[in-house]
Amino acid sequence: MEIIPIVYRQFSGNTYLIGNKGEKVIVIDPGIASGELATSIQSEFSGVEAVLLTHGHFDHMGGVDFLVEAFHCPVYIHENDASFLHNTRYNGSASYGKSVISKAEPVTFGDDEELHLLGQSIQTVATPFHTKGSVCYWFKDLNALFTGDTLFRGDIGRTDLPTGSQRSVESSLDKLRVLPEDLAVYSGHGHPTTIGREVKFNRYFRK
Repeated sequence: MEIIPIVYRQFSGNTYLIGNKGEKVIVIDPGIASGELATSIQSEFSGVEAVLLTHGHFDHMGGVDFLVEAFHCPVYIHENDASFLHNTRYNGSASYGKSVISKAEPVTFGDDEELHLLGQSIQTVATPFHTKGSVCYWFKDLNALFTGDTLFRGDIGRTDLPTGSQRSVESSLDKLRVLPEDLAVYSGHGHPTTIGREVKFNRYFRK
């Protein structure tokens, strides 16, 4: 099973496809607000099994409705961020003079639940400091963690946006600190890293 990153120019955001060509895929954080991603998927895959959102900011969910319309796929998001899909202030689009709203009725889950999609065991890791419903998705069989705006190479997400919490940073990072050192980290922006590298070099883990 492949992990296919798609980098879109605006906000240097990362969308990820997980699957095998010719079969269904899982899409993580479709931030591209156009039908381009859906068209690309239709040309190489048989469909979309599900969309997983690490949180509800518009640069991570702008393409949700295009995928739902094309593939009739479910959209998963933590219950504490579900309202972001329909609220331009919470999802941040209003601050950029945009109005990004999704019509999707998402499948919600609580803290640290396990999902099963495409034969994969996916552990959700609640990290509620960038937004109250921020999560990481740990694909155990792929040794891959998709962190959205929780953890970047050498940095972490900001806490000064709606529902963000500076007080939750330490407890959230403590959940990541104990994960396998060789676990590959794929973030919402920037380059891949590993848990071991971040625990060693990321200043936020040393506080």
